[in-house]
Amino acid sequence: MIIRKIRYLLGAGLLLSSQLILAADRNFDFVMTGDPQYDNGAHSRNDVATRTLKAMGNQVLANPSQVKGVLIAGDLTQNTRPYDEYKFYKSAISSFQQHVFDGQGNHDEHEPDGFVQESGCTFNATWCVNKDYIVNDLRSRNRSTAVNMHSEGGVYSWDWEGVHFIQLGSYAGSRQYSSSWASYVKPYGSLNFLRDDLASRVGPTGKPVVLVMHYTFDSDRGDNSAWSNQQAADMWNALEGYNVVAVMSGHIHYGQGGGWARTSYRPAGATKGPASLPNIVVGAALNGIFVKASVRNDQMTLQRYYVDGSGSAGAIDSAVNINIAKQNMGFAELRDGKANKCLDITGSSPYTRANVLLHGCANVDWQKWAYDVDSKHIINKANTGFCLDQANQAQNGGKVQLWPCENHDDLVFDMDTNRIRSGYNNNYVLDANGTSDGSNVSQYSVNGGSHQNWSWGKRDNASAISNLVQGMQANKSYGFKLRAKSNDCSLEWDGGLSNNERNAKFDCSSNGDSMTFVASSNPVQHTDGSYSINGKIYTHNDSCGLEWDGSLSGGERNAKFDCGGSADPLTLKTTGKGAAEIIITSNNCGLQWAGGSSNERNAKFDCDPAWDEMILSEFAEK
Repeated sequence: MIIRKIRYLLGAGLLLSSQLILAADRNFDFVMTGDPQYDNGAHSRNDVATRTLKAMGNQVLANPSQVKGVLIAGDLTQNTRPYDEYKFYKSAISSFQQHVFDGQGNHDEHEPDGFVQESGCTFNATWCVNKDYIVNDLRSRNRSTAVNMHSEGGVYSWDWEGVHFIQLGSYAGSRQYSSSWASYVKPYGSLNFLRDDLASRVGPTGKPVVLVMHYTFDSDRGDNSAWSNQQAADMWNALEGYNVVAVMSGHIHYGQGGGWARTSYRPAGATKGPASLPNIVVGAALNGIFVKASVRNDQMTLQRYYVDGSGSAGAIDSAVNINIAKQNMGFAELRDGKANKCLDITGSSPYTRANVLLHGCANVDWQKWAYDVDSKHIINKANTGFCLDQANQAQNGGKVQLWPCENHDDLVFDMDTNRIRSGYNNNYVLDANGTSDGSNVSQYSVNGGSHQNWSWGKRDNASAISNLVQGMQANKSYGFKLRAKSNDCSLEWDGGLSNNERNAKFDCSSNGDSMTFVASSNPVQHTDGSYSINGKIYTHNDSCGLEWDGSLSGGERNAKFDCGGSADPLTLKTTGKGAAEIIITSNNCGLQWAGGSSNERNAKFDCDPAWDEMILSEFAEK
């Protein structure tokens, strides 16, 4: 295929990251381990962890253009002590910390045992226990590769040469377990991030994805564990339609014994996702173990190493090969940023020179597209032999049409932050010339208008859309659950019925009640980049509607569910911090949870106005 010799390297993107690279060009390495588990009372073990980390870091420092970085799958400390244990860890990685892509594990999540530990944090005492200190450091570190940071926890993603990595922390989940020893381990909304990140930064491309998390699928989940069976199934479902090639885990303290290269199968309760996945237990740094991965074209080779007392690393076990070739590419809508309509064609059957236009999204094959990360073709689902074509007209008003897919520059497109650029001349992008059905789509020089913005919309065989509010449509219904970001309490209706009404509350020990949002408008994009949409919220089989109470007290109104079927109009608006994060307002009052320390808090509308940030989960169009 003819590829232009000079291409623009663009910033990390909503549609596709800046790694504009062919699979045949992949050639890089990285090293990974888990569980350094620095302990304020186990210095000999700490010495082993330090030798292991430094042996890994030396590989990066010796050749940073080839060995991209060090991945660590959690349990950086034994007891979450920032002023000795985490200080030991930071000292060990100090010479190469910008190359470290680490996340927290369950041992980095301990809560203080009492007043002494809590008070010790105010003056940096070594007995202080403070998980926020660790999380904030993970979030604030400048890394050698730019990361896409989640709004919560040490959860983020990045790209190396067309391979996408997602650091999920302890596990992928939407809320923490409410009782037993595991109650302190928090997922930081990582399941929502996983869904959104896959949809927005991978999309229907077949791009290889590597997941990093502390727990494994085989031994670290259960209904009395931090990672419940249901959350593991939800995570597996979220992988449907994406080329997830491996999960890299810690937690299990393997030494030089076997069992590190495992196969995890679809867990009970999961109905989608791959039949199985390689789950690589990357060893315990406290036992001198790490794994080196070498990515060459469409293959990733994994070799395990042991670091001896002198700091020398020697290979152990046989190498393991994983095929990362393009698969599970799937198809999705491409929606414009102004009218939120779909990229469409004249007619319903692709043909040579078919015109490309805008039309209301109708969930039909000719409005579904895939971006081939290797060929850089945009392929139509109705006939995968046809691709988007620039007709040799990279110019203002230049034509965009369909053409049989072939090896030609006119069929090459680059996707950056939210634009679709001509591969022939990156200064020209796809432009929606209007907002009505049938509006022409052409090429035009970049001008920053929303009509030049494009994002993936509804996707085949997938679990998420790129922005939950942005992808909604008027007169459609969406199921979801709602939790308060700051305290993980979930919206419910009260069991008691009075005058056909039930109090609305936030329950801090349950997953909340299922809700339905019925949209009354299409989304609107605001100048700050946020989106809002109007509608109503119902629960209890859609028979009870969320309302604000008529009486005003102290600038606040109680929130309730009216089971006569009525509901008050309200607005969902994204915060710009994450695709699943919103605020809810009605009558110039914002939905909040009431203060207090009980496991249940009243829901209210604050008419100052003020609001609490909420997170949508388990979201799906009905």
